Amino acid sequence: MSALGFIPDLLILSITFILILIYRIPLAKFFMKLPLPNFLTYLIISLPFMLFEENINCLPSGCRLIPPTIPFLFAFVLVLGIIIKFAKIKSFWWPTICFSIWGVFVEYTMGASSGQLASLGLIQNLFMAFWVALSYAYLVVVPIEILLLHKKPHSKSKK
Repeated sequence: MSALGFIPDLLILSITFILILIYRIPLAKFFMKLPLPNFLTYLIISLPFMLFEENINCLPSGCRLIPPTIPFLFAFVLVLGIIIKFAKIKSFWWPTICFSIWGVFVEYTMGASSGQLASLGLIQNLFMAFWVALSYAYLVVVPIEILLLHKKPHSKSKK
């Protein structure tokens, strides 16, 4: 966790995640106004979420403005975006949940804290698995919505 401590970090990430989840569609529509291709917007918009989340959940090496995990997370988000772009995915929840599960798998097997996670008890492991899943979802909630809104056909208004 960051220098703020466990409880402030928990509150900051949890509350902002809930707000992002609630307002994901208006946020995505706002970012879709950028004069960029939607896939590029998806990738660019994922970066601030990565930086914020990674600086709340600091690595054992300490907090940095640009943590060394960003290239790996960016690669994961790129692959997820390619899957969403070319698959017939219309649901927001499935890619988000699958990405979160993938994140738990990565963090528990080869993540920077995998050794520390292995030494936790059952209750702490359950909390950390949930926390890691939430953290991975945090990265992609709005970016996924950008790709999915682009895929939806525009409804014609009746006059």
